[in-house]
Amino acid sequence: MSKVNERDIRTTFRLMNPSDVSFYSLSVKDLFNPSHLHNHFVWMMEHCGSPTKGHAASITAKRIGYLVAIIIYLKHVDHREVCFKNATMHTITPHNSSSGWLPVYSYPSESIQSEKAMVDWISNDLYAKELVPLVSLLGKEKGISKITLFENIYTYIKWVLVDVLNEEDIFVQLVSHRLTDFGAVTRHPLAFYETETLLRKTCCLSNLTIGQSKKCTTCPLK
Repeated sequence: MSKVNERDIRTTFRLMNPSDVSFYSLSVKDLFNPSHLHNHFVWMMEHCGSPTKGHAASITAKRIGYLVAIIIYLKHVDHREVCFKNATMHTITPHNSSSGWLPVYSYPSESIQSEKAMVDWISNDLYAKELVPLVSLLGKEKGISKITLFENIYTYIKWVLVDVLNEEDIFVQLVSHRLTDFGAVTRHPLAFYETETLLRKTCCLSNLTIGQSKKCTTCPLK
């Protein structure tokens, strides 16, 4: 039986309500299709204030990071593995650039029960199989680096493990886990952790969004 209370999880995360009508939806698996990915970047530029496709790629990685946080939460609390590629991001308010920054999310009801260790599951199943290939695709756009994309995802993984689940030990184990288990990467995708500072290593470019100029509180450029 599920240990997840639907009201609690909707309070913790921005999940789509049954009454919501989606103006725009995109599943993770669509991002692996070059044509769909291009159309998504165009949509981000037309409706969410992205000035370039590189900027759109960065904001998309932030969305992906939040989805990963939801799936990690479900795995930790329920021992339930949700299919990441079938999770979806929704914008429910049209013609409003801020809505693109705060989408709502849904995930498939189908899942499998698994006792696989969290560190191994995140490194092998999420990163090696899903996130590393996806970052490689997003990182092909000009004006954005894979390092920034990885940090965008890292930020939400740290948030859900340390702040939401109070599992800093798991997070530290994950940071120290073998690079080879994360897939074909030359730099550890979680190599941003420092106890003495909360500042990011890279700028996520959010301040370049059309109509916005304020930097994030953790921006290294402040």
